[in-house]
Parts: sequence; structure tokens; C-alpha cells
Amino acid sequence: MTLRIDYLSPLPPVRSGISDYSVDLLPHLAAHADVRVLRLPGQPVDPELAARWRPEPAERAGEDGRIPLYHMGNNRYHEGVWELARERPGVMVLHDLVLHHFLLDRTVGRGRFEPYREELERDHGWIGARAAMPVRWGAFGSAAQFALPANRSLLRRQRGVAVHGRWAASVLAEEDPELAIAVVPMGIPLPAAAPVERGLEFRRAWSIPAGAPLIGSFGFQTPIKRTEVAVRALARPELAEVRLLIAGEPSPYANYEGLAAELGVAERVFVTGFLPFVEMEAAIAATDLCLNLRYPTAGETSASLLRILAVGRPVVVSDYAEFGELPDAVAVRVPLGDGEEEYFARRLAELLLGNREDLSRMGASARRHVAEQHDPERAARALVEAVTVLARRAPGRAA
Repeated sequence: MTLRIDYLSPLPPVRSGISDYSVDLLPHLAAHADVRVLRLPGQPVDPELAARWRPEPAERAGEDGRIPLYHMGNNRYHEGVWELARERPGVMVLHDLVLHHFLLDRTVGRGRFEPYREELERDHGWIGARAAMPVRWGAFGSAAQFALPANRSLLRRQRGVAVHGRWAASVLAEEDPELAIAVVPMGIPLPAAAPVERGLEFRRAWSIPAGAPLIGSFGFQTPIKRTEVAVRALARPELAEVRLLIAGEPSPYANYEGLAAELGVAERVFVTGFLPFVEMEAAIAATDLCLNLRYPTAGETSASLLRILAVGRPVVVSDYAEFGELPDAVAVRVPLGDGEEEYFARRLAELLLGNREDLSRMGASARRHVAEQHDPERAARALVEAVTVLARRAPGRAA
């Protein structure tokens, strides 16, 4: 019997990695299930996507025995998903383990403290209630936001939860043994290898010398991406020839241009701000090595990291959490703590300024890894199998 799915996710033009993920996944998912796309309240849908998928109102979720398939992330674009999933539980693909920032945004961010305290207490008991109190007086600390994921009542309400990695599944299982959890790969289309000429054009547009070693940090630039480590490392003598490209919307809490000026490396740091997808592809093609440092983590599935690997660029990651699942052949792991910057600089100097054959081999391995482990067809089949099993379970009780 064909699985009948109601698909609920942000879609382009909403600026969310989950929007892009859904565009890639939907055609393959529709080949294995009866998929009806639903439009989230108040969100636009690209006209071409609307013409292809003919989205229906989200209020129809779960009608006629269909299984709602929710895609949940840690930002305001998923408020419609959150509301419907509580009311009409289904199977949830959890893209971020931590939903605390989403909770803050829809409560305290709108001047409503009590709902924040109540939800945090419901999910985390007296610890949540105590952790909420400083926020009443405007004291926002990141420790509680990452330590208390604020997801328990939402996830328990669902028939089951799917995540994209073994590490994420183990964290959820440890925090809540009652959850039914499936691990499915994230589907990433394999594009053509990074085009040399497009990369050179991008370098010319930004006055980056064609032969200069270039590392890149991509995506929304928050402090937890640790791009600051790269800026500081550029001041070390072994990286005197290396340039850094920072491409992505900047957080108000991250002033990399100011830091670069303070360290005397401003002429080697290029900050683009937000780039459309096509320009981002050119930016990645311009680089030799890409950064994906992280601490702490919200347990997010990094589609941007996989897209970087897909075009044949190896990555530098923190030796931590979900990044431990990447094979050594595609990633350089940098330990956190004392010596992080020194180790980072030494490994970059070895790869970028020494024999670059290792870099080329890692790039080829990166493409092979995505082709073998993250093929969208394989991902769609795995998701359909997981939803089929999880949908047999009864929903949890409303909190």
C-alpha cells in the first residue's frame, strides 16, 4: 500500500537551509510515496514550486488518513510546523536537536516571559524554571540555551522522530528513552565539480589573487561557527600568505572585519554578507579549503557542509559531536580548548602551503562520500521506510 504523506516545511523563497533541502528531496520522495505539499501559514512559496506541487492549506494536515511529515528547525520559520505538529501529530524530521532559540524567539522575543518559563519548566522541570528566571531581567546566557533543548513535549507528541545522524539519535535516546527514533541520510544532489573558471571570476570580483591560498567560511555567521579562530590564525607567521573568505549573513554578535583590522590582517579577510545560492556556489569554487568549526552545537544537520563536500572541497571541523561521523578522508579535525588556534594554523599550513596532493585527494574523497552516502534517491527511500514504520505508532498525549 502506498504511503500517503502530507509534507510540511518552509519552502523557497524562505531563507532556510531546510527550504533548499525540501526542494532537493521532494521529487525523489514523490517517486516512492503519495506526497501532498502543504503551505505553512503566512509563508510565501516560489511560483515555480507552487505550479509544480500545488500546495494546499496547512489546515488539511492529516486529513483522510494521511501522515503529516513535519520538518522542524530552530528558528521562527518553523512556527507553523510547531503549531500543527502539536495539534495534529505525525512523524517529525528534526533538523536541529536544540529548539531553545526558537522558543525564545516566539515568547520573550515578543515580550512574553511567562509562556517561556512555563514551556521550559514543562520540558525540563525545576531546572528549566530556574534557568528561565534570569531571562526575565534580560540576562541571556548561551549555556542554558544549548544545555536545555526545549524539545521534549513536542517530540513526545509525535508518532516518531527521524534525524540525519547516529550522534543525534544517541543524544535524543539518552535524553528521552521513550522516543521512537529513526536515522536517515540527508539527501544532497551531486553537482558538477567546482568549476575552476567560476572560482577565478569570483576571485577577480573580490580582488583575491588567483594563486593565493584561500579558506572559506560559509553560512549565517554566528559566534558558534568559530570563524574568529580562523581570523586570529591568519596573524600567525605560517599563514602569512593565506586569505580568508567569510560568505554569509553576519550575526550582530560577530564583527570579523573589526577583529581583522585589530590584528592587522584586514587586507586578507573578505566579508561578503549574504550571497544568493548561485553566488555561494562560485564562492565555494574559489576556495581551496572550507571551514565548519563549531562549539557549542545545536545538533543541527549541516546541509551547507555536505554541499561543500559535494563540489569537491574538503573541510576543517571541530573534533566534537556530530562532526565525528565524517570520515578522515574528507575532514581535518581540530581539537577544542587550549592549542586550538595553533593546531588549526599548523594543519592549514601543511595542506595549503606544502604538497597539495593531499588536498586534491581529500577533495575527490569528499565528492565520493556525498555520492555514496547522501544520494537523494537513497535518502528518500530511507525516509519512506522510516515513516512507514513510525506511522504505525500511536501519537503521544498532548502536554
